[in-house]
Amino acid sequence: MLNTSGQWIRKGKTIVLFGLGANDREGEAEAFELEDRAPAAGPPPGPAPDAGLVTGSVAGRIVAEARKHIGYEEGANNSNKFSAHFGVPNVAWCVYFVSYCLTMAGIPMNIGSSDALLEYLRRTGKFVGKDQVPKPGYVVVFDWNPNDSDPAEHGGIVESVYRDASGKLRITTIEGNSGNAVSRRFRAADDRTIVGYGRMT
Repeated sequence: MLNTSGQWIRKGKTIVLFGLGANDREGEAEAFELEDRAPAAGPPPGPAPDAGLVTGSVAGRIVAEARKHIGYEEGANNSNKFSAHFGVPNVAWCVYFVSYCLTMAGIPMNIGSSDALLEYLRRTGKFVGKDQVPKPGYVVVFDWNPNDSDPAEHGGIVESVYRDASGKLRITTIEGNSGNAVSRRFRAADDRTIVGYGRMT
């Protein structure tokens, strides 16, 4: 259940949510029913109500735009509306999804590769290491093979950030081209495949 302080109470323990409420315009709105690798000590069961979502904030607009597309599936040969928006059809499109959502939220960006996204975040001082607490609306960059020479291979958008019953910091993300679709995913905030985050607001 969700108490009046915007915290989840579960079996006598509190799961603290970082929320996009009236007093936190850079947080996030809610906890979600999560999929893919969610452990038993993971998120609260089922979606929480919006707990005062400030949809007009930049972070709120980024998350809201990403949510609109959950379930969208690509066509043949990687055809998708996100890279096509930038005039680049039939390519791997996870980072074009990020660019699209940011652009629709009022932060123009036209980056299509994970390596270029990571370089941009570092060059502009927007990079946030995974040793820090991310916020909803941040970009997240992944490296599926940390031991190879390719610094990044995937990107997405942080939807929510919270601690589970054991105190572990966890995130939900919305990712394009994840299972050939826009998908909601669940991970530890310091997952070994996460290179870091991008503060876009």
